[in-house]
Order: sequence, then structure tokens, then C-alpha cells
Amino acid sequence: MININFTGYTHTVTNINGLQTFRKEKKLTVRDISLQLEISESYYYKIESGIRKPTYEFIRKFKEVFKVNVDEIFFWSCDYEDQHLS
Repeated sequence: MININFTGYTHTVTNINGLQTFRKEKKLTVRDISLQLEISESYYYKIESGIRKPTYEFIRKFKEVFKVNVDEIFFWSCDYEDQHLS
């Protein structure tokens, strides 16, 4: 899991379930996805299995190629933290 902080929000990113679920639901192989994203199969597999963290560029390209809401795939939770509380 990866925590990303945006102003007022904390996002927890998980790669294992979201990417793998997406791939299996679409009946795609690791090779299919890596070819469409123009990355190596090894690199994609490492992101899907949680060995490597997805880069912003990877997430952006994934969204562009597959026309999906990346929040549902990459962001496991989105918890609002009120920055104005003392």
C-alpha cells in the first residue's frame, strides 16, 4: 500500500487487487496490457503484484489507454482529513 497526501485528503493506493481484478474482468493477459501501455511485461507485473509503485505517468497512461476511472483501480480509500482542526 502507498499513502499519497493531497491537500485535505489521504489516498491509500493498492495495486494488487485493483489492477489484477481489472485485467481478469477484461480477460486480458499481462502481455496484452503491457503491449497497450508500451511497457515491459516484467514492469507491469511488478506494479500489479505490488513489487513496484505505479508512477504518475503509468496511472495517467493507464487511464488514457483503457478509458477507466483510475480511482476505482488504484485508490483503495479516500479519507477526508480536515486540515482546519486544531
